Amino acid sequence: MSTIIAISFIGNVAYGTVAIIFPNQAMNKGLSGTCTGIIIAGYPFAQLVFTPHINSLLNRKGKKYTLMQGGIAQMVGLFIFGYSFYIPNKWLYFVSCSLSRGLIGYGFGCEVSSRNSFIV
Repeated sequence: MSTIIAISFIGNVAYGTVAIIFPNQAMNKGLSGTCTGIIIAGYPFAQLVFTPHINSLLNRKGKKYTLMQGGIAQMVGLFIFGYSFYIPNKWLYFVSCSLSRGLIGYGFGCEVSSRNSFIV
């Protein structure tokens, strides 16, 4: 139980640091503050939108499957987000960052939901 709580805490801290570092990087690419806010908000928005799907996934496929799907989605999303820095066009950069943050949010929603179901 304490291991699951520690992993959750570390994961939340790690994803929270993006909000501190990312705005300067986005401004250097030429994005406005509004675009930067949309990118950062894509993470919790994806969690909100995909919650019904994640719930049905937990009921149909189980905790382990949902946990693995969440981990894979986060891995792919973080890979895309990390390499988005090399996209020179600011609008492609915006789309890439927005989609990757949404994918990361979906993956984290899967992971947290399955982790919490292990606790309960």
